[in-house]
Amino acid sequence: MARQLPDYREKQKILYIDKTPKAKLVEYGDAFLKEGRVFDALEFYGRAGHEEGLWAILARARDEGDAMLYQQALKALGREADGAEWREVARRAEARGKLTFGRFAAERGGVEKPPAGRPQG
Repeated sequence: MARQLPDYREKQKILYIDKTPKAKLVEYGDAFLKEGRVFDALEFYGRAGHEEGLWAILARARDEGDAMLYQQALKALGREADGAEWREVARRAEARGKLTFGRFAAERGGVEKPPAGRPQG
């Protein structure tokens, strides 16, 4: 896709108003992902039902300890993570200094006293 990525209004039109074909939604998702706009890519992949892309984002979120992205990817996949999965996200978040994400994930993983979090910078 050689053209510029859509702005918010155009993105909403593509996703929710137009009858955009699945292949085009995936193409947009790929373009957003390439530009590092992971939440936008997630939205396009989710709308397309593109499981391969959603699983890739889920893995990325786990690896980066991004609990919010992980939660959204789970939702898009229509699944829930077990305690061990959340604890792994928490461990990775804490290792990267993402204490708020670590606390969020640890709580979902059943850790009784997760580490104290502070605002993410």
